[in-house]
Amino acid sequence: MRGNPKREFLRHTISVPLEVHRVAESSPLREQSINVSFGGLAFLARTCPAIGEVLRLRIPIVEPTFEAEARVAWCMPEAEKYLVGVEFLDSR
Repeated sequence: MRGNPKREFLRHTISVPLEVHRVAESSPLREQSINVSFGGLAFLARTCPAIGEVLRLRIPIVEPTFEAEARVAWCMPEAEKYLVGVEFLDSR
């Protein structure tokens, strides 16, 4: 379908605290995840990162702690914040 590309991975709703570290900044931002799939996740952010920017993500409340680097794929306004979609580059 035009304007609605097929997703490669099934997304699962997840609402957990997410630490987002923009490489250019010294401390991580505390954001809220929305959904996750094998290939990436979406989260709400106070600012809209640049498409292509690489972020370090961390979910500290799961055991073992989830950590991954991800590339910003899209960003759109969502109420007073931004909904950001990222694709995982790796995960540990």
